[in-house]
Amino acid sequence: MLLAANAQAQPILGDVFDFGTQTGIPGIFSPADERSTFELFGTMIQLDRICVVASTAFQAGNLPDINAQLVFEGATFAIRAIKRDQSAYSLGLKMLNAKPTP
Repeated sequence: MLLAANAQAQPILGDVFDFGTQTGIPGIFSPADERSTFELFGTMIQLDRICVVASTAFQAGNLPDINAQLVFEGATFAIRAIKRDQSAYSLGLKMLNAKPTP
């Protein structure tokens, strides 16, 4: 659904982020709380955001991994939890800094 969304719907459905060698990857970001974190990842790890990304959005050799970093809205986040199904990755993110990156 994320990759098939038309250009007019993209700002409503999600935001874009940079990861590894890729820029402008579409994803849906939401704040994380203890309940959503536990229900989604089965752990009480402290997260700031959850991001859902289509599996096909990542290029080969640039797949998400624990402790990898991504940039969203000028802030750097570390991936602390990953859950994957047939169509999407759910990424549990912890903010590392809130300063814009150069």
